Amino acid sequence: MKRRRRLVHVSLALLLLAVSPLLGQQDQQQPQEPQQQPQQEQPSPQAPPSLRKPGEEKPPTLGGPSTTPSLAGPHSANTNNPRRLLQVHTIFIEPMDNGLADKLVEAIGSKGPFRIAANQRDADALLRGTCFDSARLKTVHSEVFLTGRSGEAIWQDIIRQPYKPPPLTQAVETTAQVVAEDLKLSLREAQGH
Repeated sequence: MKRRRRLVHVSLALLLLAVSPLLGQQDQQQPQEPQQQPQQEQPSPQAPPSLRKPGEEKPPTLGGPSTTPSLAGPHSANTNNPRRLLQVHTIFIEPMDNGLADKLVEAIGSKGPFRIAANQRDADALLRGTCFDSARLKTVHSEVFLTGRSGEAIWQDIIRQPYKPPPLTQAVETTAQVVAEDLKLSLREAQGH
């Protein structure tokens, strides 16, 4: 045991000796800055990476007079194909974790914007996704995707809904209502294009 520790200590010491000249060279290679430099224009910061196409970015808002604050947690809906979204009238909802599919059938079936098909053959598109609950983080994380029957991406939504309180079933129900509302909003936006 002592011999192994001694080998580890010797190995670390050798490693430090080998690396320290390299670190010293980096410091020497960097030119020192003069005491006072004339102020130059700072380059503008680059925008963070986005999955959206250039020009589709929505500016961040804190609400404003036309929007009401949401009691749901953070979520993000994205329309991949607005033209195809406008062609969807009937959807089939695939089974999802934590009963989200059942809640989506209720939320979308009662408020729209689509009719719910009993099987995939009768649907224009499929709504599929996941709904995981994390007791440690006290959130329900859901990712829902609307795809054509051939698998092409049409629309997606990512929602993080807090729970404990409310109970898990209430958080899943709220998630379904948010998905239904985000679908309606995305349809309105697609009609505006």
